[in-house]
Amino acid sequence: MGSNQSRPRRLRLENLENRRCLAASVGWDGVGLGSASLTYYIDDIPSRVNLTEAEVRAALETALDAWATVADITFTETDSPDEVDCIEFSFGYVDGDGESLAFAYYPDDVNAEPIAGDVTLDKDESWEVGNGLRGNAYDLTLVAVHEIGHALGLDHSYLADSVMVAGVDADQMFGGLGSSDEAAILTLYAPVPTLTITSLTLDATCVSEGETVTLAGTFVEGDSDGTYTVSVDWGDGTTDTMATVDKDDGTFETTHQYLDDNPSETDADDCVVTVTITNLVTGESDSANTLVNVENVRPTITSLSASQATAGSPTVLTGTISDPGEEDTFTLSIAWYDGSAQEIVTLPAGTTEFSVSHQFPSGSTSTTDASYTILVTVEDDDTGSRSAYTIATVVPAQATLSDLGSVDFCTLDSLALAGESSYFVFETAHDGTVTLEAIESEASEGVTIALYDENPLENDEVSPIAESSLVDGVQRIDQSTAAGQTYYVQLTGTDTAVSLQITNLVCLDDTTLTVFGTDSDDQFEASAADKSVAVNGVQYDFADTEIVAIQFSGGDGHDKVILQDSPGDDSLEAWATTAVLSTAADGESGLTIEVDQFEELYVYARYGGTDTASLYDSAGNDKFKADPEEQYAKMYGGAMYNRVKFFEVAKAYSSEGNDLARLFGTTGDDTFEGQKDVSRLSGSSYDVQAYGFGQVIAYASRGTDVATLVDSEMKDELQARQHKAQLFDTATNGEVYLIVARGFDSYRVEASSTTGSEEVGGADIAKLWGTSADDVLEAADDWLRLSVETDSLEVLYDIIGFETVKVRDTDGENDTAEVTESLAYDLVLGSGWDRSAAGE
Repeated sequence: MGSNQSRPRRLRLENLENRRCLAASVGWDGVGLGSASLTYYIDDIPSRVNLTEAEVRAALETALDAWATVADITFTETDSPDEVDCIEFSFGYVDGDGESLAFAYYPDDVNAEPIAGDVTLDKDESWEVGNGLRGNAYDLTLVAVHEIGHALGLDHSYLADSVMVAGVDADQMFGGLGSSDEAAILTLYAPVPTLTITSLTLDATCVSEGETVTLAGTFVEGDSDGTYTVSVDWGDGTTDTMATVDKDDGTFETTHQYLDDNPSETDADDCVVTVTITNLVTGESDSANTLVNVENVRPTITSLSASQATAGSPTVLTGTISDPGEEDTFTLSIAWYDGSAQEIVTLPAGTTEFSVSHQFPSGSTSTTDASYTILVTVEDDDTGSRSAYTIATVVPAQATLSDLGSVDFCTLDSLALAGESSYFVFETAHDGTVTLEAIESEASEGVTIALYDENPLENDEVSPIAESSLVDGVQRIDQSTAAGQTYYVQLTGTDTAVSLQITNLVCLDDTTLTVFGTDSDDQFEASAADKSVAVNGVQYDFADTEIVAIQFSGGDGHDKVILQDSPGDDSLEAWATTAVLSTAADGESGLTIEVDQFEELYVYARYGGTDTASLYDSAGNDKFKADPEEQYAKMYGGAMYNRVKFFEVAKAYSSEGNDLARLFGTTGDDTFEGQKDVSRLSGSSYDVQAYGFGQVIAYASRGTDVATLVDSEMKDELQARQHKAQLFDTATNGEVYLIVARGFDSYRVEASSTTGSEEVGGADIAKLWGTSADDVLEAADDWLRLSVETDSLEVLYDIIGFETVKVRDTDGENDTAEVTESLAYDLVLGSGWDRSAAGE
């Protein structure tokens, strides 16, 4: 190869003919297109060559790769230059500096071994890789590509883009093969092989859904190394990937079952099978397609049956579907042939069993069996369908007897009657009366009750011992009975939500009425005014002279008692779980109502007379509250709650525990009297009394209210302020008793008890605070009075009989104190009072 720099350098062909023989266009594989597998050897590099071994080796390998990436030629380095089909690279004498740069021998079909293909580079030239020296050296890569072209069998070219032109300039560098070079080398050798699927075959190109196909294929990829996978998109939404396949074998095979002929609503579908093979090392891949036709298979109902039904109850239709298309969804169309509309049922993919309930009309089957043909059509999502039928038998309904067991009180809610009868049997729990009530709904078309002492289902000639009548809008039976009696109930009519209530809780023995409680929550009501009782909402009325005593005993549960007074003078005594209401009528025997084992008690005195209620505490800590303005009083604490209303006199008794009484005044004039163990708040038409309470608090309201407090036999202390007065024992600081009066217009406090020692009851002390108004204090003998000067002088406190009275300091400028010289008690007058002797 020659060079063109300051002067042309040309190959001197006459000097080379004996080396290359100038026979071109023949490759190492001989005539025609084939592949070549060559080795190469790089000889020692003389020291005068101005490139390192690594630079030389890199330039030569780049030159080899330039041709190997176009033609099916492989180059493998060897350490022996004498091998067959070996290209030897060496730096040697060509013609000295200038003229020729290198020369090479054609392949072995032209030149004999071992010189065939060898390349000699002029050691006397200046070399570089690239063009860094700018015309002072030649690109070794470019020259090597040219000479390797000769070694592979190419002659010179006269095309400007070719690396095979005979001359090269010093400022040229290798930029890749020209298109003419690639075309020329491919006239001698086959192109570089690529990964290619060479065949695809299916064992069947038309299958039915549910069937399996076998796919086989072959592939090639020259001499490339790699790990291969085959991915198959079957065209039905599923993809399989095969593990590593063997390139040496070049074949692959896999199977697939088509579960449905997707898409839906077609009787057959073409599925495009796409196969992709990938070299996992190089990333190179190839794809190919083939086609399989998948036909829909109509579903089949393989089993179908309907259960025998009783009139008024549903039949159950069950069936099984067979379809090889496992991903098909199904629609069932069911014709019941009983006048009802066709029923549509949808089943998701994979569901092949179904169960559908249906109730046939009961009217036509009341006496004889009835048969119905049921036609079922199943259709898959690809419009394939088949039908099947079965017979359903409906037999007449046989009445059943519901056993309620022993009944004291029972409610059966929301019973559905459809023009037929329901039957029940029960046993009474108590002597007395058994009451049956049918509580109808708004949808009722008439319900009746019949009561039997024999089973009407076993003897159709038996007659009822009682039939219901309408009482206050409710169908009702009241039947005298004894405990342990068995009864049969027939409930007839048309109602979708009737309730049957059975009550066996009242017993009238002579003139004593006993009402029983149950183990559940009960509510008992009794009225002395009209001689009526109600238990759990069931009412019983009696004549005035029919009963003189009523007894109620609640059982377990949370029981509530409500009592009403009579027109006469009545008295109530109520304890924690027991109460007695005693009434008296003019010229007639009174009525006594006794109740026990209850949790809540409500007693009303609204029918006249002067009525008295006595409320007793429990063993625990209780509270008593009286509010005459609202006309009620109550004792409560723990599980006890006793409340009375409209009583003229209310008495509360405390005997145990730390009990508190609170008494509230009215809008009228009220009077409070308080002392240890006995306190009383009274006014127009009411009287409230509290006995034995450790703490009593009285609250004044409107009106002119007066409070009177009296000391005890103990050592007492009074604390008197403008808004309240409180009196208590000092020995326990009020733990024995404490009386508080709040908001009264005037207070009178007497320390009249002088029994006992000074420490016990003879040394009482009063502590008095002035008001924010102008106060006037008067003290004489054994008394002291505090008055407040407003529009007139109004007495606030009268304090009498205390051994010591302490009057607190005042900062009022007009507060005065008139004190006689001789007092029967010790007076301690605080500062700020304008004191003068009485009579001055």
